[in-house]
Amino acid sequence: MATLKRPLEDGGIYHILSRGVDKRKIFVENNDYFRFIHNLYEFNNDKPTVNNNRSFSRLIDPRRDPSAPLATSLTRRNIITEILCFCLMPNHYHLLLRAISRAGLVKFLSRLNTGYAKYFNEKYQRSGALFQSRYKLIPIVNEAHFVHIPYYIHYSL
Repeated sequence: MATLKRPLEDGGIYHILSRGVDKRKIFVENNDYFRFIHNLYEFNNDKPTVNNNRSFSRLIDPRRDPSAPLATSLTRRNIITEILCFCLMPNHYHLLLRAISRAGLVKFLSRLNTGYAKYFNEKYQRSGALFQSRYKLIPIVNEAHFVHIPYYIHYSL
């Protein structure tokens, strides 16, 4: 985990970012973005993920039967962090999260980076680290920072 000047706090708000190793693209095509967004949902649960090896091509296929169920689980979930906003760029991502618990935040970020890297490496037949480091975690400590950080995250576009 990133080195912090302040320890993680239950209920704390954090700006998280992670970049591809050597500034490489971590999102190559639209399905990669869909997969990461799905992972934001799927891994934000205190229960283990049963089968996260799903294809997302049918989500954007215009010939798909609209009455067919989407590839997502509808079981009761207990979220482990609140996702306040996010932005996905070709070579990095930004998240603004509220930690419901310290352990939940660390668990969520570990699952997210590991799960996406595994998907990416299998899909593009590569091995090794996808992200430059685990993630950078910046605590939001005052109201002015909280008010401006969503603009910064979305202005990154």
